Amino acid sequence: MRAGRLRQRITFQRHTQSLDGYGENVGTWSDLVTVWAGVEPVSGREFFASEQVQSDVTTLVVVRYSSEVSGVLVTDRIQHGANYYDIRSIIDVNSRGEELQFMCAKHSIQ
Repeated sequence: MRAGRLRQRITFQRHTQSLDGYGENVGTWSDLVTVWAGVEPVSGREFFASEQVQSDVTTLVVVRYSSEVSGVLVTDRIQHGANYYDIRSIIDVNSRGEELQFMCAKHSIQ
């Protein structure tokens, strides 16, 4: 892995449920770990859905393998600056425990 490729800070976040003062479930996103990463858009497309223009951007996020990052799930998300990405798949490159690749879709609603 080229170290120069990992020049952006990202934060992995996990959705958690808690009870508010009225006993109602409230969903929040909690930070798991912040790491250096490479964030690279790999494809994009626009389409019409419900008579509205929608966009779908696929992004590749690459990080070094670590014990903190190895616990990330596809139900988690990635925050990169003001952008949020839903994780679609997680790949341990060459199954060697050195590099993890996350295929993500840009999240349009916080």
